[in-house]
Amino acid sequence: MPKQSIMLRIIFVFIPVIFFQTLLICQNSSAQTVLLRKEQSYYGKIHSEGWGFGFRTGKHLTIENKFMYDFSFYTMKSPKEVRLISNLFYTNAKSYYYGKMNYFFILQSSIGRKKIRNEKPYWGGIEVRSFYFIGPAIGFAKPVYLYVFDYSKPFVNPSIEKYDPEKHFYENIYGRGPFFKGFNEIKLHPGINFKAGLNFEFSTADENIRSLETGVMVNAFLRPVEIMSFNKKDYFFISLYLSYHFGKRFN
Repeated sequence: MPKQSIMLRIIFVFIPVIFFQTLLICQNSSAQTVLLRKEQSYYGKIHSEGWGFGFRTGKHLTIENKFMYDFSFYTMKSPKEVRLISNLFYTNAKSYYYGKMNYFFILQSSIGRKKIRNEKPYWGGIEVRSFYFIGPAIGFAKPVYLYVFDYSKPFVNPSIEKYDPEKHFYENIYGRGPFFKGFNEIKLHPGINFKAGLNFEFSTADENIRSLETGVMVNAFLRPVEIMSFNKKDYFFISLYLSYHFGKRFN
């Protein structure tokens, strides 16, 4: 068979195959680059002074930038808290934090932006984003109640009292009181919240959100907050945190 005939057959066989393969690759590539403009996610987090959870939603401004809303609720404790258990008379006493005046919680809402710093390769991997958020926050200070002994009475049984550092000591504290006791005495502390850091997205599907986030958050309040007795009241709380996010992207 002449060489020219063989070459013509090769050309007529392989050119259509190559053409259709190229068309399929282009279609897959274009499908993978469809921009899912909106997203919603939930997260849980731990930070250097407590734990919390939140919700985040937003949309793309450009391919690399997103405008976001963030809402979260978390606890805030003092680094000086020490858990104790009373061994007076009874062995089933609940643990408590000696000197703790108030439980403190923070509810915050904020707006911010995310920016892609290292795009995820086409074969998968990790995408790195930087972010910042800022917005109003409100703190809730709930007084601590304890079971205490009153030795001035003939029958020494523990009673529930609000913690008073002038009256309650190791010797007469039995244990922690009911958590919901004192909710009608909550004091509000308006303030502002700011946080910034890095987000590491590792989901294998573009429509799914699976990421770890780490950063620093700062809360500042108009009125000082007292968590521990005989300690300086604080206007500012600074914490490092780590959070896990899961959710969806869509158009």
